[in-house]
Amino acid sequence: MEYILTRGFLGTKAPLFMDITIIILILIPLLIGGSVWLARKEYYDIHHKIQLASFTLSLLTLIYFIYNIYSMGDVDLYIKDTIIDAKAVIYVYITIFLITNIFWYRTLKFALEDSLRRALPGLYSSSHKRWGKVTAIFVGANSIIYMVVYLILFI
Repeated sequence: MEYILTRGFLGTKAPLFMDITIIILILIPLLIGGSVWLARKEYYDIHHKIQLASFTLSLLTLIYFIYNIYSMGDVDLYIKDTIIDAKAVIYVYITIFLITNIFWYRTLKFALEDSLRRALPGLYSSSHKRWGKVTAIFVGANSIIYMVVYLILFI
């Protein structure tokens, strides 16, 4: 557990797990963008696999983040020179991250059900595109919010 409190590799006062998390959360929207591009080119199978892999990566990152925050103990003691309550900021972010993953799961669940009924691509494609856009906005906003939290707490 000693690695949790070691300084990260981005040159800030953030711990290692926060640096790992920010890199992953920058990568996930890029994966989604590539996946959408592939879907537009009608590579639906690869689109499907990248979406599932991105969601799994996001969910594992959420678990990793929560585990490390819990293992870290008192976050306010680690982040000494901030004027805000670091715990409150992190707990609000965890809530946003959790809501994003629940929403993404819902979108994937309906897409998989439609795909099994052989309704995608086709019958429900316009609905899938609409909900996919909303989900992409949630995921992108989640990444931006994490970057803001990172900047507020560690820079």
